[in-house]
Amino acid sequence: MPPLLNKPIRKILKKLQEILDEQYHEVNYRIDSGENTHIKIEKGKDKEVTWTLPYKKQEDAVNNPFYENFPNVQITDLIHAMQMTGGQLTITLNQIQIESIPLRVI
Repeated sequence: MPPLLNKPIRKILKKLQEILDEQYHEVNYRIDSGENTHIKIEKGKDKEVTWTLPYKKQEDAVNNPFYENFPNVQITDLIHAMQMTGGQLTITLNQIQIESIPLRVI
């Protein structure tokens, strides 16, 4: 029988809790000191601490790389397609229908 299984479960759990607590303190220290740059800490006037995950904001929504994934479509082709489907605009992504929206062309 492995030596770990020879010990009482309460002693094993106590030791594991000590190891986990130590790791929590180390992680919290790295976050608080700024060493961990993957978490942004903000301290308010009332000493309330909040955290966020930092990310780069896209400056211009028109040039956002997200939109490069979509093909360019002429508005006339879009209106024609809507008329052919009875005024339903169907949004598809990789041939999977996401949503069908009834539209009226005025």
